[in-house]
Amino acid sequence: MVDLAYHRSIQEHLRYLTELDEQVGPAELICGWFDDLYFPSERECPDGYPRETWERGRRDWLACFTDTELQALAEFHQVFKHHLDGLPLNSPGWSKDSGWLAVRDAAKVAVERFGTAA
Repeated sequence: MVDLAYHRSIQEHLRYLTELDEQVGPAELICGWFDDLYFPSERECPDGYPRETWERGRRDWLACFTDTELQALAEFHQVFKHHLDGLPLNSPGWSKDSGWLAVRDAAKVAVERFGTAA
C-alpha cells in the first residue's frame, strides 16, 4: 500500500460520519466525502485538468487501500450517494434525519471493515 494521507483522512472522515459530528456539520461531511476524499466518485478527468496527472492521482489513491477496504468504501459510497439528495443541510435536527442515520450506520460498517482489513 502507498503511504499517502488518504487512508488516514478517510478513516477520520468515516469516524466523523459515524458520530454525525455537529462540529463538522452536514455540508462539510458531504463535501469532504464527495469533493475531497472519495476519488472514484470522479469518474472522468475534469475538463482542463491534465489527464496524466489525474490518472496518476487515481492510481495512487487506489494503492492506498486493500481490496477489502476499497470494497467497504464503495459500499459506503453507494449508501451515501443514494441518500444525498434528501439530506438536510441546515435544519436543527439534521443528525436525527433518517437519511443521515442510514449514512451513519453505513459509515459504522465501513469503519468496522477497515479494522479487519488485511
